[in-house]
Amino acid sequence: MSCQAGDEQIQVLSEPGVSKELATFRSEKYLNVAYSLSFNIPEEKNEPVTGVANILWDQGEKLPLIIDFRGDSSQIISVMLNREPVEYKVENEHIILPSSGAWSGKNMVSIAFRSSDQSLNRRDEFLYTLLVPDRARTLFPCFDQPDIKARYSLELIIPETWKAVANGKIAGVDSLSHPGRHVVTFQETEPLPTYLFSFVAGKLQQETYSRENRSISIYHRETDPARKGQCPEIASQVLDALDWMEAYTGVPYPFAKYDLVILPGFQYGGMEHTGATLYNDQSMFLNEEPTLDEQLRRSTLIAHETAHMWFGDYVTMRWFNDVWLKEVFAGFMSDKIMTQLYPEVNHRLNFFLNHYEPALRTDRTRGTHPILQELDNLKDAGTLYGDIIYHKAPIVMRMLEREISERRLQVGLQRYLRRWSYSNADWDELIKLLESTTGQDLQAWNEIWIKESGAPVIEFQKNGIVMTDECGKNRVWPQAVSVFWDY
Repeated sequence: MSCQAGDEQIQVLSEPGVSKELATFRSEKYLNVAYSLSFNIPEEKNEPVTGVANILWDQGEKLPLIIDFRGDSSQIISVMLNREPVEYKVENEHIILPSSGAWSGKNMVSIAFRSSDQSLNRRDEFLYTLLVPDRARTLFPCFDQPDIKARYSLELIIPETWKAVANGKIAGVDSLSHPGRHVVTFQETEPLPTYLFSFVAGKLQQETYSRENRSISIYHRETDPARKGQCPEIASQVLDALDWMEAYTGVPYPFAKYDLVILPGFQYGGMEHTGATLYNDQSMFLNEEPTLDEQLRRSTLIAHETAHMWFGDYVTMRWFNDVWLKEVFAGFMSDKIMTQLYPEVNHRLNFFLNHYEPALRTDRTRGTHPILQELDNLKDAGTLYGDIIYHKAPIVMRMLEREISERRLQVGLQRYLRRWSYSNADWDELIKLLESTTGQDLQAWNEIWIKESGAPVIEFQKNGIVMTDECGKNRVWPQAVSVFWDY
């Protein structure tokens, strides 16, 4: 498709959601994006949250502007382009501005708006954002795609009895300009995709822990002394995971701070927002005498979310068809961390029991799909998650490590992180880098294990091990087979 964005092309690009065509057009044309955001948060949850989004970017020519916003025109209060009022229209989850007010070079659009409640998870005394995979546009106008990483400056106007946590460090708190309110400003972040932007505000307790030159804070709402008493252990495990990841990757923790927020009713076990990682309270605060399995689950969760700081946050997939990539590396790293934290556990057997049955159960059905799937529109990204991502992909990643050796994979991943730091990369780029690192041709392996579906049937015969294809395809399976048992 031509990059000359005329009326007809705008119509095509602005279909509902974020199409791959729109994402490609914007990532090529809208450069050096930054956001300056302000949210006015009332104490009563039935009152609307209002905000102002200042979006700055560079473009090489006068172009129309297509901004994502999943709301109706009544939620848009005003729009200014380069400090002048501008005509706009709201349709198909977009705010569309003509090219007439744009400049070749630096531009800024300022939009005052009312947020919807879709991603403002509001309770009586707190709220938090959760924007993965494509919900940032329900909170504020933005370019809601992972390969437009931007720096964020943030201001939150909150009730004076509340605290606020966000991706960046707190730069200042103004207690005078708004009676009964605090204006909390945060330092500009490192480059982040929209799905990782986050803040939490409410009546929160804060505990701070330090080791050597690193400090982290845990924010929570827990009142039970026994459960609160677990915070030092939680902090210690976070610090252990950070230390391990730095040693493995050779990359110091790449963000300004690491804080975590433990919330009641959080939808997932955890979510890897930089500087404000969110956890579910039931996953983090264990019973008085937790079982080994319960301890393992919490430790694994902490290690998984911490590993995401490098794999997913520091280097981010270009498009959500590679969402498996960040998940598999987070799980891969957390497994290695668990091996060191719990040396008495048979981790190899646990891996087999946890992953092989659900992976094979799905991969031998007609409804299976490749690990790397096609995704035409970001609005469908939620359909990509499932057993293939969370169970087959970890098996295949261990297979890759055996194929090229543990040391060569580590060196390749270190090169991957340095090459695409604070940027985006896809799976094929990583495979090419691993080929250059190892001198091995990985294309046949990549094609059959990542880009095709299904798994071989392995039979032990007199003349050796035979792998056949249950689906009737005549394929060669590049796979090392090992046998182990446990008494």
